[in-house]
Amino acid sequence: MSSEINSVKKNLSIVKPEQNNLADNVPPWSNFGHIDVLKKWMEEVKNAISSNIDIHGWDLVGHAITIVDSDHDRCKQILRRVAFDLKIEFRIISANEISDAFLEDKNSLKIICPTLIYLQPNKFLENIDYENSGNDASKIQDKICNLIKSFDPLCPVLLSTSIEDFSGLSKSFRQAGLFDRRFSIVEYTVEELGSRFIKLIGQHLCADSIINGLVKVGKLVEMNFSNDRRQGLIALRLKRIANQEKRKVEFADLVHLAMVGSAEADTYPVASDEYLHRVAIHEAGHASISIIDSKGANIPEYSSIIESENFRGVVADSYEYHHARNNDTTYINFRHSVRVALAGRVAEHLIYGASNVSTMSASADLKDASELCNKMFAYRGISDNMESSNGASERLKITSDNPSQSELSQIENMVTNFLSKQYKIVYTLLDENVYILNSIKNKLLSNKLLDQSDLLNLIHSLKIESKESV
Repeated sequence: MSSEINSVKKNLSIVKPEQNNLADNVPPWSNFGHIDVLKKWMEEVKNAISSNIDIHGWDLVGHAITIVDSDHDRCKQILRRVAFDLKIEFRIISANEISDAFLEDKNSLKIICPTLIYLQPNKFLENIDYENSGNDASKIQDKICNLIKSFDPLCPVLLSTSIEDFSGLSKSFRQAGLFDRRFSIVEYTVEELGSRFIKLIGQHLCADSIINGLVKVGKLVEMNFSNDRRQGLIALRLKRIANQEKRKVEFADLVHLAMVGSAEADTYPVASDEYLHRVAIHEAGHASISIIDSKGANIPEYSSIIESENFRGVVADSYEYHHARNNDTTYINFRHSVRVALAGRVAEHLIYGASNVSTMSASADLKDASELCNKMFAYRGISDNMESSNGASERLKITSDNPSQSELSQIENMVTNFLSKQYKIVYTLLDENVYILNSIKNKLLSNKLLDQSDLLNLIHSLKIESKESV
């Protein structure tokens, strides 16, 4: 064993354990998604430890692993669970601690073995410029590599980390004998997400609109509360609503929290009836075009003119509509999103005239529409002339990471032209269906908040053709 490897082990102060020191509050496996392959690795490690296999056996098992995932907190909890089931020590080395652990002139960290170490993602684990080989990052990477190479089957120290994109992990680690085993997490289906979230709340506290809407609940959770931390906060807020108001919670309660968050606040004072009327016109524009342009497939889950910290009013798309798309975006879906974003501004234009359009109410909508157009035209092979005979082949070149000024100017012109064209189309649609706009506006003024069932009832009363799903 080299003196450098001895230095690493000395620096880590590896000692034999008397017992597993993991805390009792270890999350269950059901929190993590489909990760049977990682459980199988855990069983291989368990067998390796109990069988006292040699280094060649350990090389086949893999004693330095990577989880490829964007949720690093989840990865940390998964590995904590692995260590707990293995009954071995679990040690997290944070980005702040890593230099202390792996540079000789820093303080040492005591590591009990056998142990599973989780190196939290940080710049020291990423690709670096080795022309500057004297910097701390290269020294730390060398030390970590030497620690892995010095693996002792009689005192196993397993290393792990997580990264969103495996290619971002330093090439010095991505070699046989180093971080040579990686795992990906297969996410839960929307139905599974919905079922898990209902269990968090407690099925006895949920009304039929939640219990019978697993897909909608799951899609909402996927889009708005993707990690366990946020799901826990929202579930607790719903439990408090159920307790405070002595009722079961509805899907509309969940949608409301998706829009405004879990913070509790008094109702914002209304500036004036005229102001509220303008907000109602604006939100009714969004809701009307959601329904009309999708031919009834996208009936909003939620429309509100109740002001919050983040908005004056809000309209939320149908979660079933998003689920039916299966996270894919066609040109029609893209165009629909742009039209819905423009519709609030267009509704004000139609009712109040161009000179009286608010300069503030649509700024976020216009920003969203502009950014969506820019992404589609620059990176998705979509042109601003897709509906012409040759439109599908006009914009096939994907913009480079360092676009030229002429490319940027071309995309900007495409965005401007497309938004202008869609604005005029939305104006015509609202003008031809102004009775729908006014009906939703009046309902909002009387109720302040409409859920999907309210809008469905309104549609049926107006005899508008609709369909439940795409």
